[in-house]
Amino acid sequence: AANAPAANAPAANAPAANAPAANAPAANAPLDVPEHRSLDSAAPRGNRYLIVGGGPTPDANELSIESDVASARSVLGPRGTVLFGGGADLPHVQVTGTLRGDPLKIALGELFSPRRSREAVFRKPTVSPVGPADETTLFARLDALSGAEPTLIVLHGHGDQGDTPATGSFLLWGGTALTPTRLAERLDLHAQTPVRVIASSCFSGSFAELVFEGGIEAEGPARQDRCGLFASTWDLEAAGCDSDPAARARDGYGVGFWGALAGRRRDGTPLPLVEVDVDGDGRVSLLEAHTWVRIESPAADVPTTTSERWLRREPLISGHEPVASGQGPAIPLPEEDAVIAALSRRLGYVGRLDAALGAMVQAEDAIASMKEDLVDAEEATNAAWSRLSGVILAEVPVADDPWHPDFDSAFAEKRSRLEALIFDSPEAAAWSAARDAEGRIADLVHQTRLSVAPLERLARAIETRRLAYAVAGRGGNDRLVYERLLRCERTVLQAL
Repeated sequence: AANAPAANAPAANAPAANAPAANAPAANAPLDVPEHRSLDSAAPRGNRYLIVGGGPTPDANELSIESDVASARSVLGPRGTVLFGGGADLPHVQVTGTLRGDPLKIALGELFSPRRSREAVFRKPTVSPVGPADETTLFARLDALSGAEPTLIVLHGHGDQGDTPATGSFLLWGGTALTPTRLAERLDLHAQTPVRVIASSCFSGSFAELVFEGGIEAEGPARQDRCGLFASTWDLEAAGCDSDPAARARDGYGVGFWGALAGRRRDGTPLPLVEVDVDGDGRVSLLEAHTWVRIESPAADVPTTTSERWLRREPLISGHEPVASGQGPAIPLPEEDAVIAALSRRLGYVGRLDAALGAMVQAEDAIASMKEDLVDAEEATNAAWSRLSGVILAEVPVADDPWHPDFDSAFAEKRSRLEALIFDSPEAAAWSAARDAEGRIADLVHQTRLSVAPLERLARAIETRRLAYAVAGRGGNDRLVYERLLRCERTVLQAL
């Protein structure tokens, strides 16, 4: 948002989206713009889909992910396929339990082998997957979906950030990383199958690269009719990983997205159609559900789409010049208008959108400074850990290896000494203090991200609206591809 072009919002009576672009090529000119096909024209009733859910290992396969998968299947109907974790028969869904066992062994485990799931219990999935969410099964199922009927691909799980958007990934069962380029290459083999992708993982905006052939920007727009909506940008984490069955109002993208399509709020109460249907056509599209999340989400997520990615192509950004109001036809964007109206009102920036952009820059600078403090705190924690682990291993060399054949005898013989070192020593106190200090800074970063997220969503909507207006004025293939992506993202699901 820091480099957003100057404000040039179109007039309220802007021409319709299908108005001819000022510099559009002749009607018979060849264009890399696939025909759009809407899911609501599919037959028989229901939506053809493939849901891929779960983490790469049981300790990263939280209950909330299974809940998102169940919600998606409930909304989409009976005509799809679910791949989840390790499959139907393995107990790999993580549910929060009570920490159990010997306190000394628990403390040693926290020191030498920390795990988020040490207190968890594991059960089999309840979403009846037909197979594991691994790469082999995923690609086999994608190939089986070939044909002219539109398909929805849903990714609920975990992601890793890459050095670039194209190198981010969605983590499949067993630890295989599905990258945007890998998925794009596979989808390119089935160019006649229209595809819409929904992803809720951290860094899921990486998959906006699907807008390009092979997932590579230099290759130009994909020939396939495909688009996607994502919980976060390529460089930001997303909320939604929770194994606590008592959580009543989860804050992840999937809860808001599927809830908007089902007509319910996060707390389960009815969600009036008028609050989600921003274009007033009496239906809720995928993009309108995504827009609802951008407006109402309590999380630090900054959702994005493939159409946003198209606007932010490097040649377009680098060559961008602000377009004066009235120059060239506008592209109606009721979704961006809804985000701008709701968040500017909530945050106090009505009529002061440039001030919102300035506040966003200041907030980003503040977060960057806090992250530097967090790095220093992490280094202090690591140094304290090294000192404590060193004094323990000096006396019990196998204390960090419960599988060592001498561990049990050494543990019994040195128990009192181990307890003194890990609970009462100066090194233990220093490690505890360093962890507490790191935790406070991490919490501050998180709370700041939570408070800044609505501002960042607002700033991004402002930037998107201005870039879209510039593209509208420029016309040509840039505009046509952008409009095609919007039509794709505005798909309305088949009634069940």
